[in-house]
Amino acid sequence: MNFNSLKIIVRIRNQNIYEINSIEEIKSLSSPLDVELNNVDLYNVSKVTDFREKKYVDTFLKFLKKGDLGVFAFVKGNVVGHAWVVMNSGPRNKKVNGYMNINPHEAFIHFCNVSEPYRGINIYPLMLSKLCEQLFLEKKIGKIIIDTDTSNTASINGIKKVGFKFLYKRTFIQLFNTFTLKW
Repeated sequence: MNFNSLKIIVRIRNQNIYEINSIEEIKSLSSPLDVELNNVDLYNVSKVTDFREKKYVDTFLKFLKKGDLGVFAFVKGNVVGHAWVVMNSGPRNKKVNGYMNINPHEAFIHFCNVSEPYRGINIYPLMLSKLCEQLFLEKKIGKIIIDTDTSNTASINGIKKVGFKFLYKRTFIQLFNTFTLKW
């Protein structure tokens, strides 16, 4: 085995983990653009192709089938961002994305993206706020967790703008597409 192939099978992720625990902790936000936020559903899921590849339609359909909640950000009728959340309404801990454990009545926000020309104008934090409000008010979730790469300054700033508090840094080692170690 050469070292070039080793890069494919081993991945190290350094993540910052954040939480928010109540609707009162969510900060008020705005954007200079007229941004419309709508839940992703079977009728609008294909709109993700406004800025992402067609393969994401199937990915989002799988998320919907599992009961995940997604939100689209629209500007002038086009999708310019998305964010997803996995909820744990069961009686036991749930593993998300192969590495994040969430307890009952907790949720984990993941799979967020904003089209490059629309970054830096609060679209990401607005999507996070919308999801948090729905989770606390409609889904009766008690704690929401989100993580991001320790070097992703833009994501860290967006997370903090919403009111999330830093919990800890964790390193995950992924072998053969399976997360095996964390510390």
